[in-house]
Amino acid sequence: MSTTSRRNKEFIEREILFVNNAREALKSEGLQALTMEHVAEISHYSKGTIYKHFTCKEDLYCALTTVSMNYLLRLCKTAQRYPGRPREQFIALLIAYRLYSERYPQEFNLVAAARNSDRYEKASNKFREKHEEIQSELDELSRGVIRAAVSNGDLVVNDTISIDMVLFGAWALNQGVQTLSKAPDLIKHLSLPELSKVYLIQCQTLFDGYQWQPLGTEWDYPDTIQKAYRMISQEHPLSSCINESSSVAYYTDHEKVTTPEKRH
Repeated sequence: MSTTSRRNKEFIEREILFVNNAREALKSEGLQALTMEHVAEISHYSKGTIYKHFTCKEDLYCALTTVSMNYLLRLCKTAQRYPGRPREQFIALLIAYRLYSERYPQEFNLVAAARNSDRYEKASNKFREKHEEIQSELDELSRGVIRAAVSNGDLVVNDTISIDMVLFGAWALNQGVQTLSKAPDLIKHLSLPELSKVYLIQCQTLFDGYQWQPLGTEWDYPDTIQKAYRMISQEHPLSSCINESSSVAYYTDHEKVTTPEKRH
């Protein structure tokens, strides 16, 4: 191995260490622990070394959420293979998102925090581009399922209800349920089932409103939900959740080593 190749390998390994330790700090200490100084300290490196990888904590946020979203992408690719009609496949995608948010609530919340306009604009192009790459893959995967529904006649889109409107509707419901789940006092007076079930019920009502076939009255969607949960969970058990190997897998597939932009 050449000196350059060895240095690149060491650079990636060190960055993976920082990302993994940031994840552990987030889980055990919360968002306030994600400072450059703290992550450098628990990684047993100097602050100067971590700044060779990340120009600011917003870069660290982006790196951490990109690895996390890459795990979500793997769940969604499994969901997309659900052997059913496009609406069933889209429901499987919703279940993949629910599994992700239930297994990793801190990282799910960090995705929104990292995309806060002020924070996101502070991150360097290198990390924003990686983040956008995974987000684009997720969006296109979902759009592909909706396009399949349009193609086979299960869903009719027009100037008012577009493919992206359908996608946005499901996404908005997900974010709304997540937000309300963190403010239980706001909904304690409501008689509701488990919020994950509320979300799927609301999405089914939304899809029926779009006249996305088969309608809820014509199909056993509770059976679809159970089968999709089982399929995704079997291929991605808890033992294979986001961990050190997830970071390695992401960097192996995506990383092109470049040094961070210098800030003036």
